[in-house]
Amino acid sequence: MKMNVNKIVSKQKLPPVITGLSGIMELFNVSKSTAWKYKQTWLAPAITQRGRIIFVDTKKALELLGMENPEQFVKVLKEKKNEL
Repeated sequence: MKMNVNKIVSKQKLPPVITGLSGIMELFNVSKSTAWKYKQTWLAPAITQRGRIIFVDTKKALELLGMENPEQFVKVLKEKKNEL
């Protein structure tokens, strides 16, 4: 099933690019060590690094995640952010 990530990202008002490990931590709601593991493994194709700055393409990251329902993923993340 091909998902339309462009619509999801724009609908959910996610930024097109996030920066740093803190951006990965916030997007996926994970710890710093887990964000680093993501950066080194499956998330690598969505990452561009210039020096010490990490740029993550949000659309590609969600595509790489391979979720059948990324809208639900975004909804859960937003709910967790509101709880904090």
